Amino acid sequence: MTVTPGCAASQLELPSTFHAGTAQSVAALSTVTGSAAFALGVPVSLRHSRAGIMEQIAKMRAELSAADEAVCDRWLETRMDSRREISDPNGEALKRMVEKHLTEEGLVGDTCRFIRENLWDLVFLKSEWVIGGDGWAGDSGVGSLLRILSMNENINILVLNNRCFAQTGGQLSKASPKGMQGGFYARGKRFPAMDLQAIARVFPQVYTASVNILTDPAGTQRAIREAAAYNGPALIVAEVPCANAGEITAL
Repeated sequence: MTVTPGCAASQLELPSTFHAGTAQSVAALSTVTGSAAFALGVPVSLRHSRAGIMEQIAKMRAELSAADEAVCDRWLETRMDSRREISDPNGEALKRMVEKHLTEEGLVGDTCRFIRENLWDLVFLKSEWVIGGDGWAGDSGVGSLLRILSMNENINILVLNNRCFAQTGGQLSKASPKGMQGGFYARGKRFPAMDLQAIARVFPQVYTASVNILTDPAGTQRAIREAAAYNGPALIVAEVPCANAGEITAL
């Protein structure tokens, strides 16, 4: 998970833990402008690292039984599938097969021990999320965001839309609605909010959803699950309350 510094993101409590057996943090902070591109590097890196399992399977394939070879083939076919009900059972089957051969001598035993010691945490596909505010998504980081949406990577973006740059004094952002007062718009913003979802839909491979965390928590959870299970980039724009709401007046 990558979190961009900002008003909405500053209210999140980040876990200070790492993925088991790796030096990859569960959560990381990135610069505002480049956070989406930074986050893109995580699934790309993991994809290349997981190729190590494919190499080990190829190395021992000739000595596997037909049943074990079928287990490997099913994992290979679904290893990049974000639908957990499909990919996870095959990952669990691969782990059981590897553990079965750990005490054996020879190529299969050596290879399975290598997988267990070096690649164990890479068997299951990880869900990568980028979390940031509307100021990042619509203003300072929009170029990075559009680049990541244009690519066919399994990465999920959650935009916490509180409709302004509240952390730095209440300046309005492109997500601020027409008529909202604040910052340099004492008489109210003269133009409507940018439709980030409409822009994202220019790329046909992108999943999009709009939710309100407070008024529809069930819908929010459903959208997050759908985005995580979607094979491709996903964008969720979530309406959230502003920590400095008292400083902004919406007309």
